[in-house]
Amino acid sequence: MARVVATRYIQVGGKRTPVKRIKGVMQLLPRAVMEATAVQLRVSAEETRELVIDKILAGSGRRRAPRPDRISKSKIETSDRKPFKLKPLSPNYARGKELRNEDGRILVATGDYIAGIEVRKANIPGSGVVYGVGLENRNHVPSGIPLAKLAKILERGSAAAKIPPRPHWAPTRRIVLRKLKESAIDIQADALRRLLRAAR
Repeated sequence: MARVVATRYIQVGGKRTPVKRIKGVMQLLPRAVMEATAVQLRVSAEETRELVIDKILAGSGRRRAPRPDRISKSKIETSDRKPFKLKPLSPNYARGKELRNEDGRILVATGDYIAGIEVRKANIPGSGVVYGVGLENRNHVPSGIPLAKLAKILERGSAAAKIPPRPHWAPTRRIVLRKLKESAIDIQADALRRLLRAAR
């Protein structure tokens, strides 16, 4: 089970309430952890996973890596996603990917990184269920680097490895937060899923 930590406390009415975070996952909205239902949190986490994967796979380049299965089998259609605006691959690296028969899209080579994006659930005694989005606790198969470390390198860049920042988690978080602000606090799960699937 995922480890859950209290990151800070806030005052709700006359009660001091901890804001919980699942270690190693993207925290979507502290307010949601306190006020949203478990179903709303699950839908938000599932659709955040789908959004980041869809936007990564929307990039241009030869497509070889398969798309990971959707968690939700909902019949609600997903809108066409715009790709992330990322610095292009260097010509040498792009040629190397081609020679190795890898996927030509940025952030995709074999598909192992995107396959590691998961929704995690944690049950907090006395507080209920919390969901978050993160990466499996394992190493990236081609490189041997832990997936969480690889995500930080890709997100922030690495001068030593000559990798420019290619943010994909932070922009996804901004999109989801914007969509959640558009929703009512008592939004039904289907309506919330529709709202997040319309995010581009």
